[in-house]
Amino acid sequence: MFDKRGKKTSKPTQKGQDRKGISLLPPIQCALGFELQMTNWRAYNAKTEEQFAERPPNLPEWDTFPKSSVLFKGKDFEVQTDISDLDRLSDLEIVSVPFPETHEGFERLNLALEHICRILAFIPKGFPVRTIKELEAEGLGVATAPRGIIVRKGLSGLVVNPQVTIGLRMDQLAKMMTSMGPGGEKEDLEMMERRDKLRMETGFNILTHFTQRIYNVGKALASARFGMSSYLNSLPEGSRPPLSRELDGLSALVTYYLMRGAEGTNVYPKAFTKLLARTDFGKMFSLLPPMERAHFSKNNGEEWVKLFAHILKPESVLYEAVDWADYRDYTYYAPVRPKQTEFGMDKPFFESGVYKKRTGHYAHLPTDILSSLIREDWLRAMTQGTDLLTARNFPDPAQGHRLQSLGAMGGTVDLVGDDASPSPIIEIRGLYSIYDNDELKRRLKAWFAYLFATNKRMDYEFGEELHPFYTPPPPSESDDSEDNTQDDMS
Repeated sequence: MFDKRGKKTSKPTQKGQDRKGISLLPPIQCALGFELQMTNWRAYNAKTEEQFAERPPNLPEWDTFPKSSVLFKGKDFEVQTDISDLDRLSDLEIVSVPFPETHEGFERLNLALEHICRILAFIPKGFPVRTIKELEAEGLGVATAPRGIIVRKGLSGLVVNPQVTIGLRMDQLAKMMTSMGPGGEKEDLEMMERRDKLRMETGFNILTHFTQRIYNVGKALASARFGMSSYLNSLPEGSRPPLSRELDGLSALVTYYLMRGAEGTNVYPKAFTKLLARTDFGKMFSLLPPMERAHFSKNNGEEWVKLFAHILKPESVLYEAVDWADYRDYTYYAPVRPKQTEFGMDKPFFESGVYKKRTGHYAHLPTDILSSLIREDWLRAMTQGTDLLTARNFPDPAQGHRLQSLGAMGGTVDLVGDDASPSPIIEIRGLYSIYDNDELKRRLKAWFAYLFATNKRMDYEFGEELHPFYTPPPPSESDDSEDNTQDDMS
């Protein structure tokens, strides 16, 4: 995500305040934030700046910074440290505030990106204290770490891995998932080309594994829709709930979580999902229309469990029935007998365990470390307003902290669109890495424009000149003179 909304608090945003409690009048509609991670760049707290000339790793006088230590504070962003639970090293990252869906928000994003790109140019030089002071002198922000040196480890250049956090209205969630991968319906060439362009502009990297696996976002959406139809047909005609866009999106996201949880993770628990819900699922369920909410929450969520039992039947899970060699054919789905025979509702959410990568830092970690959460329990609890897949509510309190930011914002929502619709906050992970500043600016401006259009229930138009807040450059004097000459001649 571009920002780390909700890492320090899960209290709802108060009217007239941002997440840090700063007064903002009038109240804003939050939309986009981001985090830029510098892979393999480490932050060390050196006792003297002269140590910068020495070889930094494994020296006892070099200390790592605590998690979320702020080394430099700019306008609408901070240079921070992040610590992995496994290697205890301070990674370097840049974290933004949420930018509102307004012209002012777009201009603030523009300014922040200009300053961030100037700072990124300094990082490969090592970013010692004296460099931080230079940035301060240039008016890019304020140095907040008395000591601190950034060192590169294992890379020849600077690579930025973005994560984007968005406030997305519930009725547009399925539409966004379709942008990542087709949602089951047959598509024409124009629809496929639009998705290809969108993935290029925003960096969607969800469908890069051209294999018949069930965890891709588009396939989860297609499977959810197929299973939903099966479920509705199983009900007496007078008791069928309406199928709203909100239900379409939420059922697809829950399906995606269940499928990915069954696959297991490779690194750490939250790595199982590329669409990380920061607003918890209990709150998202409460955002369904009243008739659907009442139908699926009755009898302690009995109908909600039945729905996903239908969706996850072996005959309901959809796989490609075509050759992936021609990727344009992946828009067609047909039910094919999957390799996994059954998704039992009484089995652990992380059925295949976690920490499957059994080497290095991961070798000693047990695979069943989060086995106490059962799928059916998770589904039932969310209909009653509780998300068990969070650190706060996990059935085993001693292990809940391993879930990190999953649902960490609790009931916090963003107000988006013209109608200030209460909307869940989603973190988009696994985006394409960024190698130059121009690409960084284009990518994040495209995300802002895409989100602005989507929350207004509009189609996103491609190209910078079509962005909602694009300001064309002023005409040159030569252009003016030519226009005047033509006018005089006429």
